[in-house]
Amino acid sequence: MTPQTPDAKRVQQHLLAQAQPRDFWDRPGGDWGGHPRQPRPLVSSLRSDANSVYRIGSKALHRGENVTAESLLHCALGVQHPGAAFRLLAAVTRRSTAARQQGHGHLLGRRAAVRYLQSAAAWGHGDARQLLHWLAPLAAEPGPDRKSSEKVQALATGYTPEDEDFYPEVHFFLCHLMDVRPRFVSG
Repeated sequence: MTPQTPDAKRVQQHLLAQAQPRDFWDRPGGDWGGHPRQPRPLVSSLRSDANSVYRIGSKALHRGENVTAESLLHCALGVQHPGAAFRLLAAVTRRSTAARQQGHGHLLGRRAAVRYLQSAAAWGHGDARQLLHWLAPLAAEPGPDRKSSEKVQALATGYTPEDEDFYPEVHFFLCHLMDVRPRFVSG
């Protein structure tokens, strides 16, 4: 095998990078929340750091290191990183689901889940906006019933998520949350 020239190696690395699935909210150029994309040297350190902890937190979330992911993703909220806000909800839903499976009830109630979604949506996350729209019929009802659940399910079809990795998980959790009232454990 002949050694590759630096240009050929660079082209190969570029092609391999293009073949990787793209994370919609991995924005090293800092282009979220009304800020235009900039060359990396011009991106403020706060935005650059926020994107870095988003990436590391996302890797931890993929590995199932939920507490680490939650901590890291929370750090990116200071500069309103939309992807971090949405994935933070995914990490928190995992903790809530684990608590319920251990018989402690959900730690995350409907109102808290909506607050997470509202933050991500306000910062530009399309999936959060979609889920808030999807949940809107339930807000008019005092409690979940079969008809409102059917309306909500109908709204979820035909949507292509920005965050293909965690949208289904958050959506599934919200479906369960509609049917199971959270209970809080004291002491």
